[in-house]
Amino acid sequence: MNLLDLIITNPQHKQLLLIGAYRDNEVDDFHPLISSLKQIESKQGKINSIVLKPLLENDLSEITRQS
Repeated sequence: MNLLDLIITNPQHKQLLLIGAYRDNEVDDFHPLISSLKQIESKQGKINSIVLKPLLENDLSEITRQS
């Protein structure tokens, strides 16, 4: 996490995109990931979050039909 912090907040990295994923029901406010994200934001690092909802049965049926 320290390495990510250094990379993301380094002003020389103007065009850097990192994509990560985690299950929000498996981390709380005291988890190291959440602490690191807050620290990165406090150093003017930009963090965008996309919250995904669970797939419904119809969604899964559609995916298997297209495969």
